[in-house]
Amino acid sequence: LAKIKQVIEKQWSLPCLFQKLLFQGHLLPDTTLVEACALGESSVSMSVVVSLSEARPLLYNPDPAMRLLALREIGALGFRGGSALINTVAASLDDRDKGVQKVAANTILCVASKGDNNVVK
Repeated sequence: LAKIKQVIEKQWSLPCLFQKLLFQGHLLPDTTLVEACALGESSVSMSVVVSLSEARPLLYNPDPAMRLLALREIGALGFRGGSALINTVAASLDDRDKGVQKVAANTILCVASKGDNNVVK
């Protein structure tokens, strides 16, 4: 599924970190082989769900590099993350690492729309 996720990332600007693929209503583990879903058919129809479940734990990783990675990926997600994402990123403004704080502030600018009441002015 990694190659499918890379295509989705390129075509839709949706980072792989946030992609969950569904086949016939079932969540597919990343280790799933597409051939296992095809069952002899020439094509397979899947759904993409945007999920924050992989990114949130990275924001609390002890390694600042991992926290920075998560924030940058969240920034790439942009407005599509919704107001819940703003609150998640806002917690990183108090991070013990100044670099993480700075990237968190920039990330909020990427995910919040102008006039968003969920963002402190």
